Amino acid sequence: MSLADRIAVLDAGRVQQVDTPVELYQHPRSRFVAGFVGANNVFSGRLMPSGGLDVPGVGVLPAPAGKAARRAAGRLDSAKPGAADRT
Repeated sequence: MSLADRIAVLDAGRVQQVDTPVELYQHPRSRFVAGFVGANNVFSGRLMPSGGLDVPGVGVLPAPAGKAARRAAGRLDSAKPGAADRT
């Protein structure tokens, strides 16, 4: 993936996402794409109007607020294992 400028991810012959390798990895648009590009932690919860994602049994995770939250509502932000350790 690191050699490509843009990558198309297909599932059963249907295009799921066309994007740069970094965008595919950091912002997959579906669970299928997230699984295709590697290990992910996917959380389901309620997006808080003031910001944050309220995940039952976990607490509130960082998430955008206001207009940014509405734009991000259909998008998955990818949380890769060990990503917090990278600089």
